[in-house]
Amino acid sequence: MLIELLKPEEQLKKLFKRKLPELKADLISMIDDLFLEIADACEANPFELVLILSKRQEQAVGSIFNREKSCLIEMDAGALLKDLFLRQLQVVPEGIKGLVESKLEGRDVAAIVAKALKGRRLLIHYGSDDELIVIEVTKNKKKRIDLDEFFDTLEF
Repeated sequence: MLIELLKPEEQLKKLFKRKLPELKADLISMIDDLFLEIADACEANPFELVLILSKRQEQAVGSIFNREKSCLIEMDAGALLKDLFLRQLQVVPEGIKGLVESKLEGRDVAAIVAKALKGRRLLIHYGSDDELIVIEVTKNKKKRIDLDEFFDTLEF
């Protein structure tokens, strides 16, 4: 079978690239829902909230701040992204799913996300056009990026 001739690493990369638009759309939807839920619970404007993704110890942490820079909630961002990735994996053919799972065996998606955040933070907020904006903050600079650029740094 052709699929068996391909290396698992290549299969994982191809699957990830193919599923990236869906993964990105699901992540944006999840962040939208999170902002709405937190805004409702804290009586805040969701368009004034900022989600900061960072690495703390060996964990990816998400913190949501209001415009007064008060932290409203902290969460395990790695676990949320892991859940998102595993949901995407449920809809792929069994042969490819097995290859992906064998490649990921012993590796945690949440740890992969935390590793990708090393040396940087991501600030996510709504822009003036009500679209989510992602800003990468490193030691020396701030730069607006697309979520694809972050996903490209994940090392499976």
